[in-house]
Amino acid sequence: MRKPRNIRPATKDYEENPKYHIPPRKCWYIDFRRTLQTGIWQAWSIDYDEFQGNIAHYPCAIIERPDGSMITTHASNVYFKNPDKE
Repeated sequence: MRKPRNIRPATKDYEENPKYHIPPRKCWYIDFRRTLQTGIWQAWSIDYDEFQGNIAHYPCAIIERPDGSMITTHASNVYFKNPDKE
């Protein structure tokens, strides 16, 4: 039987290589009421919905709202502000 390799946790990669870390950014997003809101983008992720007994995966964004709560929205609903004009 082979001996398992010593695998480092992924968090070490971010500490040693900060170029892989993407900082939070200000953004606009469209909420479920179809209104434009502001927030702070935190990360990309994957979400799913169930349709007629099947599962559909889609990319989503994790966004922090101004009141501090976190939401997820479809990735196509996120627009980043231009940092040069802020």
